Amino acid sequence: MRVTAAIGTALLLGALLACKSSSSSSGPAASASAASDEAVDDSPVGSFGKITDAEVEARAKAAGFKILKTESDTDGGGVSLLALELEDAKHYAYVNLYDLAPPRTNKGLHAAKMGSTGGIAIELDDEYHKPDADKLLSDLVAKQPVDGATRAKLKAALESLGWDVESASSETEDGLTVNSVTGTNDDGGISVTHIDLSAALKDKRAAIDGTKLMNVFVCKDCTKRKVNAFSEAWQRAKAGRLLRKIAKSD
Repeated sequence: MRVTAAIGTALLLGALLACKSSSSSSGPAASASAASDEAVDDSPVGSFGKITDAEVEARAKAAGFKILKTESDTDGGGVSLLALELEDAKHYAYVNLYDLAPPRTNKGLHAAKMGSTGGIAIELDDEYHKPDADKLLSDLVAKQPVDGATRAKLKAALESLGWDVESASSETEDGLTVNSVTGTNDDGGISVTHIDLSAALKDKRAAIDGTKLMNVFVCKDCTKRKVNAFSEAWQRAKAGRLLRKIAKSD
């Protein structure tokens, strides 16, 4: 059966990038620029549920970024992922675009449901002789709603529905968590992928539209995930602005 590990590991893109050099300038102009960088953008994110991978790349370039790396995963438990590693003159940026119901999924073998802070998808393997993914997903979210789900809670919910859990993993990076659970029963196998954006949503650098979820992270020194409060505010503001430039409505 298909396993979702590749989707989770894509979260760790570029963790060891070198830092960007920064100017030591000070004074009113520098202070004004810093204050502008720290300002939170409360404008609407826009609609991006139908955005293509090519459009994401084009909008990132139009925002002044060079694309260092593009990774695409279209076989991770029925979930697709486009992961971009970007840079401009001052900082690095990472964009993850997930689709929990990509067009390639097979009817009856795949189902997805979105919540306010994330989404969940299930994929049944081809050996499953009585596919009814919609019914199985409905039963699963009745046991464990989309919002607030964790690896342990999903594992328990799947077991309560009669599945033998084979693996359960969870990876968190930059305000995005991917929980992956796989299981089997007498008919075949199942992959469950749950994506939680709650932390990034609070930072206004993530969004959900349709079955797609987008998460943006910006850093000067990407080897330092824990930075001081000013740097953290600066990174959040930059990420939020980039999110709105990529996820703008047509």
